[in-house]
Amino acid sequence: MMRLKFEEAYEFVQWVFKKNKVSAKHLNICADILLSADELGFKSHGLSRLGYYVKRIKDGVIDVKATPEIVRDNKACVTIDGHNALGQVVGKMAIDQAIEKTQEHGISCVAVRNSSHYGIASYYSRLATKHNLVGMSFTNARPAVAPFNGAEPKMGTNPYAIAFPSDMEYPFSIDCATSAYQRGDLEIQARKNPNQYVPNCAIVSQNENLTFERSLRWLKKGIAALTPIGGHKGSGLSIAIELMCSAFQSGAYMSKLSGLYEGDTDNPSYDIGHFFVCIDPENFTELDNFKKNVGDVMRELKETKSIKGEDEVLVPGEIEYNTSLDVHKNGIEVPNELLDDLKNLGFDRWQKQYTTKNLK
Repeated sequence: MMRLKFEEAYEFVQWVFKKNKVSAKHLNICADILLSADELGFKSHGLSRLGYYVKRIKDGVIDVKATPEIVRDNKACVTIDGHNALGQVVGKMAIDQAIEKTQEHGISCVAVRNSSHYGIASYYSRLATKHNLVGMSFTNARPAVAPFNGAEPKMGTNPYAIAFPSDMEYPFSIDCATSAYQRGDLEIQARKNPNQYVPNCAIVSQNENLTFERSLRWLKKGIAALTPIGGHKGSGLSIAIELMCSAFQSGAYMSKLSGLYEGDTDNPSYDIGHFFVCIDPENFTELDNFKKNVGDVMRELKETKSIKGEDEVLVPGEIEYNTSLDVHKNGIEVPNELLDDLKNLGFDRWQKQYTTKNLK
């Protein structure tokens, strides 16, 4: 395993996207959002996803030349058609709209249709906290999760992220998939431990014992499904997110999301939907009081006695903060199997160019 300095990773990601015809004005957005995953500890959505985006661009799933468009603007409510552009570009446009509208109206909602994978949901919710706003981010995804008591994929992993500004060194920030196991984590394990068995609580299929490698293949074919987190509760939450990311914007949902299984060629785009909410606390109370209240809740939780074998109680946002400090000090961990993937994207060639440039 190697450690890659954050600044070097940033330049490499930009180099890869530029090689794949991404506009110069979008390179920073793509690098910011992709590497925010590694920075905050969401390894399944960082450098390990870079090859995923390259493949989707080459397959025509993502249109790097497309420009997202505001199709409905009604004061605090906005609808955006992503036109299958890079999800990061669409998502950044949407959260910027939500922040701007909230600063004007106190609250806003932005609905998005026809987008693609936009990275980690918490990038957008946390961005709102930098403007002293509460931020929420939701997205649907291609079917991978069975509804409660179901045995075939219907919903996506449908993550949600909610962030509150606080008076602590970091915001309250939660980012969760509504499945018991994430597709991205499954992809990582399929590379690291292909023959290891997936916990039965994480996936349902005709075969009760599936390896990570086989479960990923079966999931792509639609003959296995991830289970919802928390049984019927997580299933209901996932369905609610599916509605938020399709009904408000007249967008695609569940089986209507194209590119469902490998081999679909009629319309390769995925037509994913997102939904963003921002709230200005100053419409309800003084900002300092609000941030102190959030901080007080987090501090009281931190004072909870921990269970045997654990040193402390962690609050949402704390692990991300500590991970960020480590990444900026020591670099991003790159396991050997990920390094092989990066080499397939031209890492060795980029590294030679980068070293030569910095020696001059």
